[in-house]
Amino acid sequence: MDDFNNKYICPIYKEDRYSEMVRTANFNPFKLTVNPLLNTGLQFGNMISIFKNELRSTIPLMVGNGYSAKEAIEAYTFNMIESYYNNAGYVPKAMSDAIFEQIYDAAKQTIYANHIGSIDDFKYKMYWTFTHQ
Repeated sequence: MDDFNNKYICPIYKEDRYSEMVRTANFNPFKLTVNPLLNTGLQFGNMISIFKNELRSTIPLMVGNGYSAKEAIEAYTFNMIESYYNNAGYVPKAMSDAIFEQIYDAAKQTIYANHIGSIDDFKYKMYWTFTHQ
């Protein structure tokens, strides 16, 4: 069981201020949901090392194309949520939290750590992006 716990997490839905952003959104193209039935029984691998490697190769390319490192991290995160949506047709908030938190942790392990701010700032920016035009 320890091997399973090291490789996978079971995201737990947490009611927080971002839940309210999702719940009241008039704009929600990736169908983020706080529906309790869609936020249970989820599994997500520990992707931090993969995210870190991808960020290390992606951010310099995007910075070279005029993006800031912060914008590059946000765009990468957007693409991960879009990919989840394209496969599932919706995104449980518990899963978006897990993706945001792992990408944040990965970014903090790169030379771009000082560009991302706090986890709360990062999650707010991402939830705002997904719920406002």
